[in-house]
Amino acid sequence: MNMNNLIFDFPDYRIEFSPGCAGFPSSLKLKQRHEKEQELLRSQGSWLTIQAADGTDIVPVLPDDYKPKTTQSDGTVLIDFWNIPLTARGKILSDWFLNLSYELNEDGVGFIHLFFSAMTLPLPDLKTFRLRIPLNFQAEKVTYGYWRRPESINSSSIQAVDSFVRNQTEKKNLRFSHEIIPLIGFDYGISPETISCHFEWMAEGQNSIGADPKNVSSTLIWEQGEPTLIFDFIETNISSNERPYQWRNQMGFVLGQTPKVRRHPPLRVYHYLDLFRRYPTDNQIQKMAAEGADVLILHEGWRADLQNGGVPYTPSEFMRVVNCCHRYGIRVAPYIRGNESSVRENQASWFNFILQKDFDGLYSDYGGPAGYYSQDETYPGGRFAYKEHYKTMKALKNQTIGKDGIFYLHTGPFFSGSTLPSLVDGYTSGEGEKGIMLSSRRAHAYFSESALGPGSLWTAAFPEYKTGKILPYMANIGQTPHVTLGVQLRSSSLAHPSEPDCVTFARPLWKLYGLMQGERDLQFSNDQCDEEIRCDSIQTGGALYRLQDGTTLLILSNFRDKSARCTVNVPWLKTATGQACYRLSTGESGTSCIREQDTDARSFSMELPPYGIGGFLICPENEKWRKRVAKYLRPYPQPDQTAQSYWNSVEQMRRLRFEPEISEKQYLRVHISTLALGWEDAVWWDLFDSVYELYITPDNGVRTFLGYIGNNGFMTEPPSAEEKLWPGKQTPWIPLHKLLPKGRTLVELRARHLGEDFYSFAEADCAPEPDRQVRQMIYMSELDSDRARMTFYVCLS
Repeated sequence: MNMNNLIFDFPDYRIEFSPGCAGFPSSLKLKQRHEKEQELLRSQGSWLTIQAADGTDIVPVLPDDYKPKTTQSDGTVLIDFWNIPLTARGKILSDWFLNLSYELNEDGVGFIHLFFSAMTLPLPDLKTFRLRIPLNFQAEKVTYGYWRRPESINSSSIQAVDSFVRNQTEKKNLRFSHEIIPLIGFDYGISPETISCHFEWMAEGQNSIGADPKNVSSTLIWEQGEPTLIFDFIETNISSNERPYQWRNQMGFVLGQTPKVRRHPPLRVYHYLDLFRRYPTDNQIQKMAAEGADVLILHEGWRADLQNGGVPYTPSEFMRVVNCCHRYGIRVAPYIRGNESSVRENQASWFNFILQKDFDGLYSDYGGPAGYYSQDETYPGGRFAYKEHYKTMKALKNQTIGKDGIFYLHTGPFFSGSTLPSLVDGYTSGEGEKGIMLSSRRAHAYFSESALGPGSLWTAAFPEYKTGKILPYMANIGQTPHVTLGVQLRSSSLAHPSEPDCVTFARPLWKLYGLMQGERDLQFSNDQCDEEIRCDSIQTGGALYRLQDGTTLLILSNFRDKSARCTVNVPWLKTATGQACYRLSTGESGTSCIREQDTDARSFSMELPPYGIGGFLICPENEKWRKRVAKYLRPYPQPDQTAQSYWNSVEQMRRLRFEPEISEKQYLRVHISTLALGWEDAVWWDLFDSVYELYITPDNGVRTFLGYIGNNGFMTEPPSAEEKLWPGKQTPWIPLHKLLPKGRTLVELRARHLGEDFYSFAEADCAPEPDRQVRQMIYMSELDSDRARMTFYVCLS
């Protein structure tokens, strides 16, 4: 093959190799919508720079007749550059070689294995061994994030806030001495307010040329507003010590954009996570079906070993749930961990015993490559096995779940997008983002990773994610919420009602998504990724689905806190002969539908309430769509007696917490419930490793910090580890009347973990005398808007 034209074309990108780059890519282009191309990388020479201690440059060079080995199969291209010679002062160095092996996948994920060796003794001292990767996003605003390389990995690293950084926008140079940054990712869009494209670079190992794995560094520099990545595998000069030089590493990239085609429409998902009643009842499943559910995710409580395998906690109950769901056409996706041995070794082969391939699916926690970390003699500085993770997830999806099955994946804050472009039906965000996904459209799109694949939102952690305010954000990017049911842990934002008719915030969105039920391979665009979808304001959003039969569903979103007329222009969209156009309204109280008379409209406008959504449906005039519109207009199910009983309990708790009786004295006792769970110690103790702070706000007063609540009661200094309030422990009775002013005072318990707000698990008892007339109070998401704070009133005479 002539090296002058070594170009590989994939559906969404093009990569080129030229002789002057000595085996490294010379160009990488992203194929955007409307036949536009963007060159993300352009290099004139080799990425690799080697320099001897005396200043001699050592350069890889491809001979004129050099031909790499290439093969293609099933959308994957393999390219091997064997034994690339290295030269110094124009002469080839004997037994100095560079080997580069590429695996390029059509979904935008690529890997490069690099091996360097110098075998001719004696060898010169070296002062530079550097990889330089110039990037060019041509975007006014770029948001980026990166990982830090840990000393070791265990489950507590989920909350290791010093090990990852995300949502950075300042274009400042960064240098990391003694460390090869394992991953850095960039997101940008067609305007400063949007995000629609993603690029990330992965470095598996921290290997230096010498024996010290910390004799390395990483640098991010910005040149004329564009980033360049520099990896130095020698930070200070090294000597060969009469040994050959050898070095290896594996690197990779992910590039992509908001998907042009989605395998499934956004599915309507219930996520059942109750650890006290591990399986939903048939009646609850029937109510899920009445709400339009497509998927039921069963969280970890479904299985005997919470950390691994496919043995149900109660096999007969599990199969009852599966069979009941299948009767209603609901897919079942039980919880797994992406790094568990049954996945890594056997691709969850137990799936076929209990679930249906090409229909059911899996929900993977620990789903990113952060759980594929190891340390050995080959990689003494540690290694993230990105490629192994990618291939494991690929086999899990294709061989076990099947093409038409469903796969939801959650990585936590250690995000990598390597599985998103082609394998995942919903990247699950919403847990490690500190509740900021409602701060702006850009922040929501960034943390949802909408630039790489379809998304789903974990609504269990932050109460504000279970309100109507989240709907326009999800509707605009085609994201589906996990409507969570059941109590995972008491007195926390992880405690939810078990009845589907008690959790109804997603109904308006589900009505619109339900119009696409059962469709496949839908074309998707929105105003964040497609310049032809023009909105009247950044506070208006437009998302467009094009179905196989020519039907178009255009969903409008209002991001304002007030009602507004929202307008979206799509220049090519109009009602064709034989089609009807319906204006769709949807809200908390129900739905409505009006047939539009203007069949040539390219401007679509409707009045939307605060944070409201609506849409326009242009569809064939046939029986299929008449039935779907009629189903859309069905009223919401009415709550039954079980649901009403739950709301009665919420009202009872509201009165206990916020309508106290007046007394001369009030005592407080705080405790945390415990639960027999098969979590590893690292997860259990890390989750509860919080300091509880005590604040008060008197009527007509200001919020004041009083002190801390520890195992032994009220404290003026932060508690030590032994003094913290742990599960199964409770404080003695604390005389609040000695700390509070007379009158009504709002008391606040605030949980802090590693210096940041975190889940509160505290339960509070108040009484005028110890153990008499006790008010037993718990956190409830219906009453508390912040996962870290529980409040209640005390009235002192």
